[in-house]
Amino acid sequence: MAAGIDTRHARSCRSRGEGGRCNCTPTYQAHVFDNRGRKRIRRTFPTHAAAKMWRQDALIALRSGGLVPARTPSWLTPSTPSSKAWTTAPCSIARGSRTSPPHAAPTASEDLNRFLAGAHGQMPA
Repeated sequence: MAAGIDTRHARSCRSRGEGGRCNCTPTYQAHVFDNRGRKRIRRTFPTHAAAKMWRQDALIALRSGGLVPARTPSWLTPSTPSSKAWTTAPCSIARGSRTSPPHAAPTASEDLNRFLAGAHGQMPA
């Protein structure tokens, strides 16, 4: 097998535990390491040839600075409309059979600000 490409078998495949002949359709996971970000970038492909091609292209893109791993999860970016709706919706957590009324539950943005303020001091408004 080529360096940087792993064969991934199904959980029920005979080749995993017993060392028998493969009875699944394996997938191939290619990975490269980004030294700047100190992260491994992985992608899974249905064929070995596709994984090999992506890995070659990814290595070239890493050297030229074109391939950069995601630094922030997309659900944390405040510019998306769905995240704004999520942060302003009240959070009510059921405890036993009682639920708190919506006006008593803090919004997710208040919870996030309280959490960040504890770790980094007072957050600007």
